Formats: sequence, structure tokens, C-alpha cells
Amino acid sequence: MKKILSGFIYRALRSIETWIMAGFLVFASLYICYIRIDNPDNGISHDAGRRFESLDVSAKDAYMLDAAALPEDVYYKLDSEDDEVRYEIKLLFGTSDSIQFIMTAVLIIYLPVFLGRMFSDGTVKNLIAGGHSKGRIYLSSLLFSIVLDMAMMITCTFLYVIMCLILKWHPPVYIPVVLMMFLISLLISVTVTSVCTAFLFISGKRTVAFIAGFILMLLIWFISASVPAALLVGTQNIDVSGENIKLIKEIKKEDPYNLEMSFVLSEFNYRFIYHDEEIVFFEDSILPRPVKTAALALTYADPAVIHHTNEGLSIPYYVMYRDGLMAVNAASDIFWIILTSFCGIIIFRRKEIRC
Repeated sequence: MKKILSGFIYRALRSIETWIMAGFLVFASLYICYIRIDNPDNGISHDAGRRFESLDVSAKDAYMLDAAALPEDVYYKLDSEDDEVRYEIKLLFGTSDSIQFIMTAVLIIYLPVFLGRMFSDGTVKNLIAGGHSKGRIYLSSLLFSIVLDMAMMITCTFLYVIMCLILKWHPPVYIPVVLMMFLISLLISVTVTSVCTAFLFISGKRTVAFIAGFILMLLIWFISASVPAALLVGTQNIDVSGENIKLIKEIKKEDPYNLEMSFVLSEFNYRFIYHDEEIVFFEDSILPRPVKTAALALTYADPAVIHHTNEGLSIPYYVMYRDGLMAVNAASDIFWIILTSFCGIIIFRRKEIRC
């Protein structure tokens, strides 16, 4: 397997497609960072006096805003009109998502072209004739795609950091959440490339692999594709006239720094906590229990459930990290990577390839 992987890397480094892909990725990443960060309409000032550090608060404090209880003075510093911490955190991950979208799009084009050449030029037949098993060929191809995922993710992140330094923007970075989001982004990318690889080896056709990867990318990046999550949210009405809604409004006006948010995995919704007491305002779902359980399972099987939850429910990243939704997302991606790879290997091994 080591020889096959080395051969892939050697051919990739000598391939013109690789350098075209790399050049486009570098240009696109820098361009996205520039237009999103250096935008006069985004509300971010690059003046050092406006950075969140000047408020004498930590990055963790910034992430806990609207998510957990904070000291009164810290809350009002972060909530002041002179600071845009909420938007900075959103911009930090939003820019990263945009870069990853470009990276994923490049990969679902590049991988079918590069690996698909093995079927068109007889490389697969030669490898089998040389004594390499089909399973070893498949795993080498999958490992090659994962190496590409990691290399591209690290490159894009490095370019992101460089652009932040150039534009003198220092966003609040709370390492535990950022590292988990980095891992999830990598796993999402690997999930897409695993699907591309599986469909390529199952069908032997580049077009089929590209279409499968493209469809999955649409399901991941567009919130409207998350039907089970929309079903769960749409059937859990908020009691807008209830006492709890009035109570939350009063607390946000008089004592907002003691209000916490909690995400409930078993219900796919959130609630507030005030002085250790839960404030629930979601009504029970009208879905029958078996349907609700199935919808929950499908929602948490979503490779990008973090993205869809943040867009649909506006849950702070700190809450999703603390209450386990990020861990569920990572587990879901790993599940799909293993499942698609297993199916790909089994079917490819049974596929007849004449040498």
C-alpha cells in the first residue's frame, strides 16, 4: 500500500492538474478572506483600540456571550455598542465555511479526474496484475484523498491566518471550540472525498463520482436540504403568549448576564437557564414518537449538522461545543466515512476487472 500511495503522490506532483488546483485554491482562499474581512460594511474596525482585547476580556468570555452566565461588568463590555464580538465570531467561522466550500468543490472535480485516470489508462489492471489486491488499491486511493484533504485544509487555514495578520484583524479565538470546528471541517471534507472515491471505484466512471460528490456538497452546504431538522423545528411551536416568553424578555432587559442557553440533544431545541432553573418555551412536538425518533436520527446523521443548526436556530458555537452537538457531528462524519469506504471496498472487490 505504501508503494501505491507513493506512486499517487509522485504522479500528483508531476500533474499539471494538481498545480492548477493549488493555484486556484490559493487565489480563491485569499480573495474570500480579503473581501469578507476587509469589508467596510461588516462592522469590524481594524483599529487596535476597538479589538475585544482592549475591553480586558478573554476569548472565552467572548464565546460565552449569550451562551452562559458572565460577570456583570464583562457582559456589558462585550455587549457595548463599541464592540462587535458577536459578529466577529460569526465572521470567523463564516469565512472558514466559505473557504471550505471552495476547497470541497475543487476536490470533487480533481479527485475523479486524477483517480479516474487509473481506470482509463489501465493502471488498475496493471496494479492487480502486479500482485496488489483490490482492497489495497482502494485503501491507498482513499488515503491519498485524505492526505489531499489535510494538505488543503492546513494550507487554507494558514492563508486565513496570514490574511488576518495582513489586515490587522485579531478575532476572538477560543482554542477548544476552534480546534473542534477545524476537526469537523476536515471530517466533512473527508466525508465528501470518501463518497467520491467510493462511487468512482464502484462505477469506474468519473462522471458518476463527480455527480455523487456534487449532490452531497449541496446537501451539506444548503440549509434547505436538511429536511429532518426543518421537520423537527417546524413541529415544535413556541408558546409566544406564554409566561416564559415574557419572563425571558424581562430577564434580558434587567439581568441578561445571568441568563444561559442550553441545547437539548434529545429534543433538537434549546432552552434558557436562569439561576439554575430551566425556562422552557417550546411546546411538545406534534410528531408521533416513532417519527420524531427517526427525524432525530436523520438529523444527527447529517454530516454538517453544526452548519445547519447554527443557520436554522442561531445556536452559539460555544453552546454546541459544551452541550455535545459538535461531538455528535464529528461522530456522524466518522460513521459515514467508514460506511462509504466499507461499501466501496466490498463492491469493488466483487467487481470483475479483466487483466
